[in-house]
Order: sequence, then C-alpha cells, then structure tokens
Amino acid sequence: MRSLVRPERLTWMALLAITLAGAALRLARLDSMPPGLHFDEAVYGLMARDIVGGHYPVFFPTYTGREPLYMYLMAAVFRWVGISTLGIRLTSALIGIATIPLVFLLMRSLHSPRIGLLASAFTALSYWHLTVSRNGYPNILIPPIECLALYFLWKGYRQP
Repeated sequence: MRSLVRPERLTWMALLAITLAGAALRLARLDSMPPGLHFDEAVYGLMARDIVGGHYPVFFPTYTGREPLYMYLMAAVFRWVGISTLGIRLTSALIGIATIPLVFLLMRSLHSPRIGLLASAFTALSYWHLTVSRNGYPNILIPPIECLALYFLWKGYRQP
C-alpha cells in the first residue's frame, strides 16, 4: 500500500513543527522575560531609534563604534510594533526563529534531511540559542549568516 504522504512532505511538515515550537519558546512572555533591559540592549535600541528618526549611518561611531545591520533590522521592527522593550527583543527572536530553517537547509545539503531535522530541532531547543534569541544583542546574527555563507560555499563547491 502506498503512503498517503510523500517523505519530502513529511520532512517539510516536521520542519514547520520544529520551527513553530522554536518560535513559541522564543516569543512566550518576551516583553517581560528576561526582566528589564541591559544597558547594551538599550544602546542598540537608541541607535535603532535614530534610524527610525531618519538618520541612516553606515557605521555608528558612538558607544565605542558599531556596525549597523542589527540596528537597521531593529528599526524595521520598531516601525511594526513601536519603540519598546518588546521591539528590541522581538528583533532577536525573529532572527532566532529564522535561524532554525537555515540550520536545516545547511545540514540537509551537507548530510541528509534527517540530520537537517535533528540539527534544526537541537537549535530550536538549544539553551544558548534560546537565551541569545530572547535578548537584544547583535550576536544573534552570527548563526544565520554563517549558515547562509556555508550553504552557498558548499553549493558552489559541489556545482561546477
């Protein structure tokens, strides 16, 4: 008897379930946990507020100097939900959620769909990744950028 659901479809359904579970962990009570803002998070919020106000720097020389990618993403979130603690932390949470399928994409291309699902599940449940996804720090950008860079490097290496 033939299976009603193809293996590829099961893989994508499993990835969706893993990503939704990771999203639930990253978004639950995001406005109040962890409590309060660290001063570094507040500084990133101030820089993003400047972007919302019409200042579009290529580099932030204030506060010991910062590259602006994270602050531009935060400014986009601020336009969506307003300038608040939630907006600061939602930026990291959304980046963390996006990382889960990117881990799958990379590991599927390096190994197999099964390894991709396991790696994405470990990322969704990882204490480190969950903690960093719930704080407003730009280091949350490292995993998705690395996943994309390695994916395209591997894809370029494998194709003539």
